[in-house]
Amino acid sequence: MVMRTRHGPATLSICRPPMSVNAQLGEFVKRLKSTYDDDSTDRWHHVTTIFMLIGLATTLFLKNYVGDPLQCWRPAQWSGQWEKFAEAYCFVENTYFVPMNETNLPPVHTREDKEMIYYQWVPFILLLMGLMFYVPRGIWKIFSVYSGLTLPVMMQEARKAGKAGNDAKMPGTLAGALYREHQASREGGKVTMYGGYLSNLYFFCKTLMLINVVGQLVFLNHWLGTKYTFWGFGILWDMINGRHWQESGHFPRVTYCDVTVRELGNVNNWTLQCVLMVNMFNEKIFIFLWFYFCFLAAVTLINWIAWAGRCFFNKPEDFIGELVSTSDRRYSDPEVRDFFQKVLKKDGVLLIHMIDENGGRLFSSEVVKALWSLWRQSGARKPVQDQTPPKKLTAIDEGDDETFKPIH
Repeated sequence: MVMRTRHGPATLSICRPPMSVNAQLGEFVKRLKSTYDDDSTDRWHHVTTIFMLIGLATTLFLKNYVGDPLQCWRPAQWSGQWEKFAEAYCFVENTYFVPMNETNLPPVHTREDKEMIYYQWVPFILLLMGLMFYVPRGIWKIFSVYSGLTLPVMMQEARKAGKAGNDAKMPGTLAGALYREHQASREGGKVTMYGGYLSNLYFFCKTLMLINVVGQLVFLNHWLGTKYTFWGFGILWDMINGRHWQESGHFPRVTYCDVTVRELGNVNNWTLQCVLMVNMFNEKIFIFLWFYFCFLAAVTLINWIAWAGRCFFNKPEDFIGELVSTSDRRYSDPEVRDFFQKVLKKDGVLLIHMIDENGGRLFSSEVVKALWSLWRQSGARKPVQDQTPPKKLTAIDEGDDETFKPIH
């Protein structure tokens, strides 16, 4: 609400009621949804994987802290309250595994080395892993705004128009916005005047994604405390060869717990045998996650190599010339080179790649065609001296003797 005083307008702020938990959760989930200023591999990281990890964490959290994660055998003289106390104590203070073929329990001073310290923390670790998958996306969202482009809006509109295929004005509208931003960056001295800010930032985030997923695999190997270099293959090989948890100790279902009880002035030590039911879920979840991360790491590496070529090694003029040729065959290689160097630059090519990814090849070629037309109509283009050997040229249309296409 705005009020006017003799000193000018004054703003009256009205406090909004705090958002409910459901509303806050809905807002968080909404932020996780992609705005399509990325490619499908990126969305696999910061949308699909995060939702999957949140779902698994929620399931295990309910099992651990709402249900009964473990049940323990108790001495006959213990009442029901003692049983609940012992089970809660054992869940919090860790349990240890002893193979069934060992007749005696290990010495007391060595039992701590055999404790399993992971099962209470699995839901929180899964949430932390999900957060790490969002870090590259968060960096991209924070720093991409300094380019001056409203990338989420542009890419969402490109995706809608590309899917619908019935909005003939959208390519021209999008091209006009990009061209105006190009003109403003030249005059205003924005970050985009260097032409490589967005592409370098995007490739940096791609590198972070690759480092993250490989780091997650290394973390799983270390945190689960096994001796296998390739944990998932080792566990799967044990299962195939009939070496189950009773022998290997991987995610054991039956464990032991030492409980100290003070009764009538006496301190008694009890060793309880417990059924750790949650480990049945943990085993399946982590085997799936390990192989899933391996597959995701391979896909991410291939995607990283492809984008490294686009950003640093491939000739962007070839990609732009391919798009221009689908809509206007009257062009020359020097003209395309001039168009790239003076209008698109590296960041413009990145945006065209994103439009191509989200809107399709036909839509991206229409956007490039519109940009091409705006550039030619503006009179900004100048003849470029081509250093390559001359090619035989032929006119495409009568009356247009300026633009030619090489005969291949």
